[in-house]
Amino acid sequence: MKNNTYFYCLLSFLFFCQLMFSQENSYTLKVFDKVTFYDGYASISSAPVAEEVIRLDNSRYAKKITDIQRQSILNTLAIDVTIGALCDNYDRIGGVFISLVPKGELINSPDKQTIEIGRFITPFMNKNKQPTEVPYHYDLTHLVGIFKDSEIKELYDIWFELNVFGVPYAANTEVAGCAGRSDVFEGSLTLSSSSSDLNITSFFIHPLASRSDFNNYNATDLTGTTTKIFEFSVNKSLKNAAFHLITSNHGANQNGEEYVRRTHNIYFDNNFILTYKPGGKSCEPFRKYNTQANGIYGSSTKSEAWWKDWNNWCPGDIIPNRIIELNEVGEGQHQFKITVPDAVFYGQDGNFPLSLFFYARDYDKTLSVENFNSIEYRIYPNPISEFLIVDCAEQLSQATLYDITGNLILTSHETKINLTSLARGTYIVKLIFENGITSTEKIVKN
Repeated sequence: MKNNTYFYCLLSFLFFCQLMFSQENSYTLKVFDKVTFYDGYASISSAPVAEEVIRLDNSRYAKKITDIQRQSILNTLAIDVTIGALCDNYDRIGGVFISLVPKGELINSPDKQTIEIGRFITPFMNKNKQPTEVPYHYDLTHLVGIFKDSEIKELYDIWFELNVFGVPYAANTEVAGCAGRSDVFEGSLTLSSSSSDLNITSFFIHPLASRSDFNNYNATDLTGTTTKIFEFSVNKSLKNAAFHLITSNHGANQNGEEYVRRTHNIYFDNNFILTYKPGGKSCEPFRKYNTQANGIYGSSTKSEAWWKDWNNWCPGDIIPNRIIELNEVGEGQHQFKITVPDAVFYGQDGNFPLSLFFYARDYDKTLSVENFNSIEYRIYPNPISEFLIVDCAEQLSQATLYDITGNLILTSHETKINLTSLARGTYIVKLIFENGITSTEKIVKN
């Protein structure tokens, strides 16, 4: 009996040790717990939110992680999102973002830097039918250095943002119990981390685009093409560098880009490095989440070949994070270019929202953050009647206006351009900034 008692005590001790070891080598943080999203087109809801959660608008929430939570993150990183059905029964775009906000400043700081780390599409859900929730999972271990780097810790607070843009108008009449309601989805986000042999302590990150418009009619850097160009420079050779890219095709009208698979080509320093077509897989595994009456593009099961012929993404699935490894990046000027040569955008409808950032793991600390250039700007109003305004943080070097046939109309070095005497019609504006980056926009004169 004594031997048996000793044996059971030993087992209990080993179990306790294993439990303690597993707890010390894993970490879980509930960032958002069933926050409610409202009509994306309506005024910001005044409904109460949980403590420390900020409603930026009806489609986006933000929360800062504390220093203790930040220090608790180990060597791996994963994000799990759960979206619950309320009163929007159609497929919508959503995403997870990290914002680096200068220490002590608010989330709406003009100096914050935001990256999209995960994008997803909601399914056609009916809140009265099971399942009423859909999960999304992201392995983001390649970004764990954001939480480890000493310079980032010193300069920035880290905020998570969760986004779903929904509208309730169809559900108001199609879903029982949704009449007159404006709540569209609810969402939760959990961060998990564990210990591993990987240990990234130094990290450099620079956002280039965060859910930016990308098409061939008002969001292109080469007129008439679906092309985006990002330029930057580094003052020292880098290893373990990469781009993090997210694109998804949207535009659901007749002949819409949502229903056609397009080849995307990537160039780095004018060298062709990657080609891909979004989608191309069966959506049948996600049919169970699509409980709305119209199901997932029809109620009958479709073949894998049928899905692969046209689909860019599946309602209820994530949009892939495309990690483009560069190995070594030399000192000097560099250029990233993405182009979709056969995109059509019938009726100037549709968009390929684009998120892109450059990062380097275990970078040399002498790397200058100031040497990475990108452009954040907007032009307005559009359509225009009198003055065109170019609102940009970067110094504008020159704005050149062309008619639709390519004839030069005027050149200006001002950010407020008088177009009062211009004839009605469509024009192309080419912008050249002091950092050398150029961009092209299409405007309409009333």
